[in-house]
Amino acid sequence: MKKGAIFGLITGASLALVLACGGGESTTTTSSPTQVPTKAAETSSAASTTASSSGAADITIEMQDLPGYAYLPADIEMNAGETYNIRLVGSAEFHTWSVADANGDWIANISINPNAEQTVSFTAPAAGTYEIICLPHQATGMVGTLTVN
Repeated sequence: MKKGAIFGLITGASLALVLACGGGESTTTTSSPTQVPTKAAETSSAASTTASSSGAADITIEMQDLPGYAYLPADIEMNAGETYNIRLVGSAEFHTWSVADANGDWIANISINPNAEQTVSFTAPAAGTYEIICLPHQATGMVGTLTVN
């Protein structure tokens, strides 16, 4: 084979590889839940709370990707009207900590970027049971329960 033909073949193959591997548009779709889930994640445990210097209780919630999507802990208990410092610890993926009442209305809807964490002040709503939902991972079981006394 001639030197020019080999060069053309390598150049063409390289160009085909580059085009196959990249250059496409990225799209992201989000959807909101049509109903509040009725089942909490099975990998749950009660949240532990500690008092902070501001007098508000501290609760840490980790966002788990592997071996399955879950909140750790998934089940949280609070007292109505009390303010809590919720520390949300993200993992390798985007998550939300979204709390909905029985009508599907949002009480909280907090986004956590990959590998980030944030602390938010949250005042517990009226007594009752509320669903906690990760909007992108709700279908895979990343849900929990907020019980307010």
